[in-house]
Amino acid sequence: MSIKIRHLVDGCKLEDVGRGITARINGLGYWCSFRVGQHFYRHCMDGSVVLGAGATPLLKEQMITVHECYFCWINSVPPQDEIVVKSHSLSMADYDRLAKRYGAVYPEEVAILPPDRYGDIVIAPAIGCPNRKCTFCAFYRNKPYKVLSEAALVEHFADVGRLYCGKMHSACGVFLGLANAMALSQRRLVFCLDEICKRFGALKKGVATFADPDFSAKRTDG
Repeated sequence: MSIKIRHLVDGCKLEDVGRGITARINGLGYWCSFRVGQHFYRHCMDGSVVLGAGATPLLKEQMITVHECYFCWINSVPPQDEIVVKSHSLSMADYDRLAKRYGAVYPEEVAILPPDRYGDIVIAPAIGCPNRKCTFCAFYRNKPYKVLSEAALVEHFADVGRLYCGKMHSACGVFLGLANAMALSQRRLVFCLDEICKRFGALKKGVATFADPDFSAKRTDG
């Protein structure tokens, strides 16, 4: 068996040339992408598995089949790397627990991100949308708007850190969610940005958010 390993900032990429299989595994051992021949799958942290460039969601039975295919393959890979060893130790129950942790950290689903921010870590200082009247919006029309207190936001940062672990130090950017973080008051926004700076340091892609000019707080230089 010929396995090529390329280490990434958070995890590694494995290529099994003989069987036409490639997989990207994060630093905790969970598979993030898995290609078998012409079929390309991505495992999302909410527990879902999607197929192909169109990110078609798979049914539960199909997801289990993909996981079982991955487990069968990864357990045949020699334990020649620490991340491979970690992946060997994980079961379907571990993936289910990860999905539950994700749901606890983001009780409101992260419905949409700009394509160039798909790799960002999402911080949610507020949930819902202060507008909720856009006729074209399918994401936030029926969701109440709620701003986290500073104490709740600090706990949210801690929960995000426990969820993402090593990726906290390798993230290129942070997206402030969910619908319009610019609706936060100046004090709350600055507090959130200070926490990001303290916990993430310099970010290659910086911080981004959606903004609705009709529902954004007035800003000062201070």
